[in-house]
Amino acid sequence: MGFAIRPPDVNASRWEYTVEGAGGAALGAEGPSAGMRVGLCQLRDIRRPFVDRLLEERARGDRSPGSTTSCGARTPGWWTCAC
Repeated sequence: MGFAIRPPDVNASRWEYTVEGAGGAALGAEGPSAGMRVGLCQLRDIRRPFVDRLLEERARGDRSPGSTTSCGARTPGWWTCAC
């Protein structure tokens, strides 16, 4: 049985470390694809308020990766255009 250590990911990580099941879902699942996602707290110079805002935007789920904003800009999903 393996347990993967997954790197920080702007689309999957939280502030703290999380246990993920198959497919990257943040669950306590066991299995060969279960793993631990490194938290964004481990990134140098990142601040908690920034991560909190990032998590809020991710939770809103307004934009999927590659969606287009009102000004026509393409977004990576969690980022919002300043137009």
